[in-house]
Amino acid sequence: MNIHQLGNAFRCVVAVAALSLCGATDAGSQIRRESDVHARLAKSPLTFFVAKGDKDACGPGCDTWIAVNGQFDQGAAARFAAFVKRLDQGDLPVFLNSPGGLTDEGIAFGRFLRNNKMRAGVAASAAECAASAECKTAMAAGQPVAATWKGQDAICSSACLFALLGAAERAVPPGVKLGVHSTAYFCFREDGRVMRPVGSSKDAVECRSKLSARMRQLTRYIAEMGISRELVAVMDSVPSSRIRYLTRDEIRRFEIEKAGPASAQGF
Repeated sequence: MNIHQLGNAFRCVVAVAALSLCGATDAGSQIRRESDVHARLAKSPLTFFVAKGDKDACGPGCDTWIAVNGQFDQGAAARFAAFVKRLDQGDLPVFLNSPGGLTDEGIAFGRFLRNNKMRAGVAASAAECAASAECKTAMAAGQPVAATWKGQDAICSSACLFALLGAAERAVPPGVKLGVHSTAYFCFREDGRVMRPVGSSKDAVECRSKLSARMRQLTRYIAEMGISRELVAVMDSVPSSRIRYLTRDEIRRFEIEKAGPASAQGF
C-alpha cells in the first residue's frame, strides 16, 4: 500500500492498496476518513533492530545487519534515521520485509539510504528472543540481537520498493517478491472525511492538481535513483486493488538489483 499526504486547505491522500494487504478489492470501501489510513498502518508499524546471525547469514562475510519489518507508517523514516545515527556501526546493510505504507515515508527512507551511501536488500528477519522484555529493550537500544535471515518469500512492495530504490547498493535474492501497482487517489477534508476529486469545484480542481504534482514527484524520484522509467509504466498498468510481482528479468532490466552481483544470501 502506498499513501501520499498533502497539506493546505484540505489534506490529500494518494492511496495504493494491494489486495493482499487490505483484504478488499475496492480500496475506497476501506478508507473513509484520514484516521482509517493511520489506524490500518498502526496495526503493524515499521520496526527495526540490529540482527546478529550465523557466519555468512546475510552473504559472504555478512553476519550482522539492520532488520526492517512492518509498514511504512507516519514518522517511520525519521525514526529509522534516528536509530541509525545512534549506532556505532553505520555501514551495516539494511534488509527490508514490508508490504508498503506511506509513499512519502518510503521516499524519505530511500533518500536517507542514498545520502548515507547505505546498502539495502530484501529479506525476512526474526529475532530469536522477540517474546522477552529484555530482548525488546536490547532491540530498541540498537544492541545486536540473535536473529535468523531468510530471503525466500520475503516481500517488499509499494512504498517499501521506493525505500529500497534509494540504497547505494541493492540486493534482491532469488525468491523474494517485489510488488507494484497503480495509485488510487483520495482527498481528505479538514474534518478528515474523504472527498472524491471529481467535478469542477475549486477544491476538486486543487486536489487533482496536487495529486498530479505528487505523481510527478514520485516519477522524478524513481529516475533520480537511476531506475528505468519502465518501472513506472508497469506500476500504472496494474489496478490499485491488485498487485503484481516483478519478474527476475524485470528486476535486472529496470536496474533495481545493484549489488555487483548479489549472492543468494544478499551481500
